[in-house]
Amino acid sequence: MYMAKRTQIGMNLLKILAQDGDRIFSTERASILSKQLDINPSYLNEMLFLLKQNYWIHPIKKGLYYLDSTMLVGGPIHEYEIGTALITPSMISHFSAFHYHHLTDQIPQTIYISTSKRLGSLVSIREINGIKYHLIQMKSEYFFGGTSIWIGEAKISICDLERTLLDGLRNPQFCGGFSEVLTGYQMAQERINLKKLINYAQQLETATIKRLGWVLEYIGISKKHLASLEKIAIKGFRKLDANGDDFGPYNNKWNIRENL
Repeated sequence: MYMAKRTQIGMNLLKILAQDGDRIFSTERASILSKQLDINPSYLNEMLFLLKQNYWIHPIKKGLYYLDSTMLVGGPIHEYEIGTALITPSMISHFSAFHYHHLTDQIPQTIYISTSKRLGSLVSIREINGIKYHLIQMKSEYFFGGTSIWIGEAKISICDLERTLLDGLRNPQFCGGFSEVLTGYQMAQERINLKKLINYAQQLETATIKRLGWVLEYIGISKKHLASLEKIAIKGFRKLDANGDDFGPYNNKWNIRENL
């Protein structure tokens, strides 16, 4: 009777969370609602433990849970919801965004999430329900280019098309490799907002600007659109594939070493 009573009290809490759209919730959020339901604060941890034991809630990390699909009207929790809940601020990025924007035919086996928050002791790669999540930290001034999408009932922050393409040049190892990135540019050619892409690039490292110029020329973008990228000064040469070995011919126009 004791356990059943505790579980029933917890179920009442979960119903309110579901009604309020809290598909993912923190211990702090549960504590606030517990007071509204006149639940003794000392019961909270025990109550959450029982709900977890009975699979009504599932842990994401310490102090953070998601509701079981049986509690939800708008479908089960999506892995992108879990990914962006791991850390704030954050947005789905790299190969996950490549897949969303139809820049690859491959299905990523890892969910990539970019954040401007210092990871500190937080593990950058973790596994939740058999799915791997990879957190990628970036400088705050580089944390831009996100857009909101709806997946079922969930509003998700994800890198837009142009930012996704640039991340491929910055970190090809998180986007299926440089060959996959180059294919992505070719697949997106008719959809790219060129003005936005070039503007984004000019807010990033000079090496990214030069790689972008090379790639856009390679896929046949008119030279008149590339002038602003070409005139950016850079000392020395940068590898085309940022994660590749240092070999190959030198391209003097773009100060790029074509290590393909």
